[in-house]
This record gives sequence, structure tokens and C-alpha cells, in this order.
Amino acid sequence: MKLTRCSSFLGLLLVSNVYAGQQVVQLEDGRQAVLNDDFTWKYLDVSGDEKVTKPASVVSSDLPTAAPTATSVAASTSLVAGASIVVLDGDNTQVAVEHSGVEINLVGTQWNDGYLVIDTEITNNGLQPVIKADLKIDVYDLQGNLLASEEHAVFRSIKRMADTYLRPQQTKQGSTIKIELPQQEQYQILSEISELDHRG
Repeated sequence: MKLTRCSSFLGLLLVSNVYAGQQVVQLEDGRQAVLNDDFTWKYLDVSGDEKVTKPASVVSSDLPTAAPTATSVAASTSLVAGASIVVLDGDNTQVAVEHSGVEINLVGTQWNDGYLVIDTEITNNGLQPVIKADLKIDVYDLQGNLLASEEHAVFRSIKRMADTYLRPQQTKQGSTIKIELPQQEQYQILSEISELDHRG
């Protein structure tokens, strides 16, 4: 009897150590999932048969109440590694990418006449003025299917007009990106700064 209590205690201790820094959530279908700090998740199955998913980053805050919770996202999506889930017309959804001290923010997404429309903002945290910045964007649906892969000019200065450069510690509105896509309420977006030119 004493041995059984001791082994039960040790089992509980091991489980609590395994899931330290993690969150267990109950899904709508009754299953449980473990959400990790590195944005990965897996089903929690007492039989030990757990399904591990790919990591993803959800870069959004204070989403509207109609937006899916972490549990419904985990249950209904095939997450793309490194992608951010964006909600159309989600005022507080923001995706940021950085390269060499330059940060490009996707500050708003909306649907307009057959296009996903994304507003951008660019900030120069580096030491040299920026004259050109391009962004590569891959857009996926929630099942992980690639819908579009495009490169867009986010910022261009006017040649030899220094007042049009993006100076250090300066933020400017970037171009508006339009991508022809089938309409959905949410997308997964994977983006990177593909080209960046400075004026020395």
C-alpha cells in the first residue's frame, strides 16, 4: 500500500515536471492539447499516442471576440512553421519582420474586391539610411495549403533625393500590398525581407 502511494506520487511529480512551462487546454471535441512556450503543441493522450505538430508563431494581440481562441486554432489548423495567423479586418493583428535593423510591420489586413489588402509600416533602427526594401510573402490557408507566394516593394526612395530616404530611427508608411486570393476569414502569412539597400 505504501509502495503504491509512493509510485503514484512519483508519477504525479514526473507529469508536473514534463508540463512545467506548458499549458494544457481542453478542445471542443473533448481532447486535450499541450501548448508549449516555443509555439508547438501536441495532443495529450493518456495512452501515450501523442501527435506532435510543427511550430508556428501567432503574432497577434487583443483579437476581437469573434476571433478563434488558441484551442480552436489548435484543433482546426495545420500550422505552418514560422507563419503568423492573421484575421481579416482584425484591427490589432500585427506581423513584424526584421532584417539588419530594419523592421517591416504588416499593420492591417482586409478583403477588397478579390484581393487580400495589407497595409505596411517600415522602421529603420539601423545606422544607415534605407533607400529600398522588398518583402517576400507566402500566404497559406488554415489547412497549410500555399495560396500565393509573391514579392512586393514596401519602400522606395527617390534617387539622389536625400529627404526621401528612411533615416535612422525614422518610421514611414510603406506601400499597400495587394494579393489576389480566394476570400477567407483567416490566413497564415510567412514573410521575410527579401531585399534591402542602404545609402552609405
